[in-house]
Amino acid sequence: MRCRSHLPGLLSVVLFATGAVASESPLPAGRDFGAGLTLSNTTPLGEIVAEPEEHAGKPVLVNGRLTDLCVKKGCWTVLADGDALVRVTFQDYGFFLPPEALGRRALVEGVAEVKTLSEREARHYASESRGGDPDSIDGPQREVGFVASGVRLLAAASPSPYSEGPASRDGTGRFYMGREISHVMGHQGAVWLERPSREEEERTDLLLESLPLEPSHVVVDLGAGTGYFSLPIARKLTKGRVLAVDVQPEMLGLIRRVAELEGLSNVEPVLATAQDPRIPADSADLVLLVDAYHEFSHPREVMQGVVKGLRPGGRVVLVEYRAEDPTVPIKPLHKMSEQQAIRELEAVGLRWKETRGFLPRQHVLIFEKPAEG
Repeated sequence: MRCRSHLPGLLSVVLFATGAVASESPLPAGRDFGAGLTLSNTTPLGEIVAEPEEHAGKPVLVNGRLTDLCVKKGCWTVLADGDALVRVTFQDYGFFLPPEALGRRALVEGVAEVKTLSEREARHYASESRGGDPDSIDGPQREVGFVASGVRLLAAASPSPYSEGPASRDGTGRFYMGREISHVMGHQGAVWLERPSREEEERTDLLLESLPLEPSHVVVDLGAGTGYFSLPIARKLTKGRVLAVDVQPEMLGLIRRVAELEGLSNVEPVLATAQDPRIPADSADLVLLVDAYHEFSHPREVMQGVVKGLRPGGRVVLVEYRAEDPTVPIKPLHKMSEQQAIRELEAVGLRWKETRGFLPRQHVLIFEKPAEG
């Protein structure tokens, strides 16, 4: 008899997948079962459960965690995402999932369909479920089904990339890839950012001239502060725009007021969070970070947002005070070495292109988002 299960009181998703792949323990991340995946955009599981008819007959890719697995052969599993629960089975029972798959996140691709199980079929599903109750089944059970082509087991949740330790004088006691994260300079430091000597000390004019800008570019000034760079860049972008991104609304207020006074309509202040720069996906040609990255409390998550927001081939220009140079008159935690910067940004998928040393106190590191394909 075919091995089946039942999800009482909920619509279930049945996924039929072709092919067979031998299993091993432990399962490697990204292991494909069946014919593999062809879709790249996922459909929320909750949408399918809420409006199954809208998805019937349409190929979909869903993402969730495997919370139940057939106790006999692994010939069906339950995929959960929040409150949405769906059942996955495999076409012609051509392959099964091993017990080690339980608890893992997975992607499942298939074509949705709406069907009705007989009471006998639904009871049999329940009998093979972990904690299932066949006696709770009363009458036929309506369910949503998929004819699926593949299942991919995703990597297990990784430990936090951050650690805690004793804080140094200017540090937070939070460490990332061996580097202590510094305290943030608040909006009270706006006067220092706008000091008259800054251009001469840091040659910010040379930095602006070096940026590879096109008139139609979308440029993100991440950690924009007072808009010291956002505003002159906006003047160069006759057909483009600048997203001035900062976590401090006071800083964005300063930028907004100056932009209005100058009649710059292509400056868009964006209030970010500590973990999300809020850059629209695939929108930016260039992301500029000047003396800001070392203060991010969640650099991994922020830079993942940067990668998502960049167009393929888009550039990141990272400017930080040189930690290798003891003569640079800046607190140690507000400097970064070239090696550390490359290590951290390549960890999120950016590709280091070059480091330029034309500024008196800072390095200028150029990274690129790899082009698709």
